[in-house]
Amino acid sequence: MTEGAPPNRFHHSRKRRPEDAPQEWYERSVAEVQALTKLFRDENYEALDGMDTVTVLTGTAAFTDPHTVRVECADGP
Repeated sequence: MTEGAPPNRFHHSRKRRPEDAPQEWYERSVAEVQALTKLFRDENYEALDGMDTVTVLTGTAAFTDPHTVRVECADGP
């Protein structure tokens, strides 16, 4: 569910053909990757948010050491 990790392996399966306009192909490819990422993120969120044993936090996360993550949420850490 991380935003910085798009599933770009799918993107490479659609190589640009010589007749494809480079800018149009690029824009279409980026849109397809973003749509696929959103689909995965939405499905994962729904699956996890419905579990009693999971707490979903929405915010910005950063590792503070090799075993700890700090999450800054809109309402505080």
